[in-house]
Amino acid sequence: MRAGSVALCTVALTLSALVTGPTAQALDEPQPSVSPSVGVTPEPDPTSSPVPTVTSEPEPHAIVPGAVTLEGPAATGQTIRAVAAGWEPDVTLTFQWLRDGVPVEGATSATYTITAADAGAKLSVLVTGAHEGSEPVQVKSVPLTVPVQLPGAMPTITGTAVQGSTLTAVPGAWPAGSTLSYQWLRNGAEISGATRPTYLLTSDDGGQNVSVRITGALAGYLEGVKTSAPVSVLRLMTTSAPTLAGTVKLGSVLTAQPGAWTSGTAFTYQWLRDGAPIAGATRSSYTVGAADVTKSVAVRVSGTKAGYAAATRASIRGVIVPRVLKTAAPSYAGQTVLGEALLGRTGVWTAGTSFRYQWYRNGIAIPTATGLNYKMVSADLGKRLILRVSGSKAGYAPETRLSGGSAAIRRPAPVVWRQNDPRWANIRVGIRLIGPSGCVPTATAMALWSEGIKTTPYGVALTMNRLGDYNRTVSGAGSRSIVAAAKYYGVKATPITNVAALRASLKAGHSVVALMRGPASITWPGTTHAITLSGFSSSGATYVRNPYAGTVNDWYHPDTLWFYQSLDPFDRNAGAVFWQIG
Repeated sequence: MRAGSVALCTVALTLSALVTGPTAQALDEPQPSVSPSVGVTPEPDPTSSPVPTVTSEPEPHAIVPGAVTLEGPAATGQTIRAVAAGWEPDVTLTFQWLRDGVPVEGATSATYTITAADAGAKLSVLVTGAHEGSEPVQVKSVPLTVPVQLPGAMPTITGTAVQGSTLTAVPGAWPAGSTLSYQWLRNGAEISGATRPTYLLTSDDGGQNVSVRITGALAGYLEGVKTSAPVSVLRLMTTSAPTLAGTVKLGSVLTAQPGAWTSGTAFTYQWLRDGAPIAGATRSSYTVGAADVTKSVAVRVSGTKAGYAAATRASIRGVIVPRVLKTAAPSYAGQTVLGEALLGRTGVWTAGTSFRYQWYRNGIAIPTATGLNYKMVSADLGKRLILRVSGSKAGYAPETRLSGGSAAIRRPAPVVWRQNDPRWANIRVGIRLIGPSGCVPTATAMALWSEGIKTTPYGVALTMNRLGDYNRTVSGAGSRSIVAAAKYYGVKATPITNVAALRASLKAGHSVVALMRGPASITWPGTTHAITLSGFSSSGATYVRNPYAGTVNDWYHPDTLWFYQSLDPFDRNAGAVFWQIG
């Protein structure tokens, strides 16, 4: 120290301290120990050298430490935050997170996400406050203990994943005393109300993914949450019991008809005999074999489609394959002539067989011909007949057999009746004897005979007297009696009104009853007489069968006969004098 000067002594103290805890404080800032003198001005020494000017160093700034606290849940996956308070505005803060006092690599932000590695550890944060020209200050938070998450197994799901079925959650191993809760999920979203260990799949689940989330709770642990792997839920397929089409008998083909299933379903088949699969019978159709006789045959149909549960349906009940009936082709005996009968024969069938019969005319069933025997009628003329025999017996497959076809049915050979035949000539019918008055009944009887109706002039005379006008008020009969008799015997009497129609009728093979006034070779002048016409020759003539004895049967041209037709109003009382029979 030089004389006459005042020493200026400045002491700068810098204190750097590590303070732990949120309430920790830095040490007091040091003060200068010597202050300069005040109020003394020394006299200058003219002989001395000038005193140099002394400049002191600036005092360092001591950082006043603030506090740091932790906020946020202490759970794995959660984020906690360091909250710094009470620090000077110009102080720069940095952070370092500590796990059990050891720095966590890379954890240098104000927030920290808790990881599984932190479970059971104490987490804290070290805050460093820095300012230029000052020693840094560090403050550490009170540690936060991270609880251990309750461990548990990954749950599994049992049951058939098909809508309408029940799934069951299997939680696996959890610590003793754990309380488990359940939540079922559809495509990751919670299903309202589905919080039981079991879950009934609904139509909403079809085609979706379903899983279960199990939450475990136990004192001293964080809740453990485990979610199962999802299962894909199959939709229910629309199905129908298959039916069988085809005749159930040995050698026949049965076809499976699946019915109404979901569109796009692919089918497989398995035929069953008395409920057991038939080896190799896996097609949609099946030929009935000898092993199936007296057995029940059914079919089982399986359907598949992507996204749907496979389904199998069997026919509701099988069909019993009947025994085979012994059969024989039917036959018949008799002449194929109108008015005759064909006598059917069944042949030898299994004893006890019941029969049904049906006659066919040119392949068309004759409605009334359902007996074993059949009498031919005018509608059969020129046609061919077949007999069908159907046999049935309990426990046997019904069978049907056909006879061979007949020859074309023909008319019987023409017959010539005489009205004065002694067998009926002297029989009185009405007001006269048949002999002198019976030309119309006799001619009509001959025409009916050609249609297979085996009657006599006497029988026709009785019919005409009862139903027509024969021998009622005048001797003989008009055309009204011809119509009445034809109807009674079941044939048609058709009036012929021109010569062309007469030719056509005769060409077709019909017999015609004609009421004539001549020529003299047929009847004498002044009288009318009935004759029967049939046949048509290559020269265009027809054959006359005259019912009066002593006259000549011969061929006449239709034009001649048309000219000599009766003009008597009584003969025309049905509108014509030429009548086609049949």
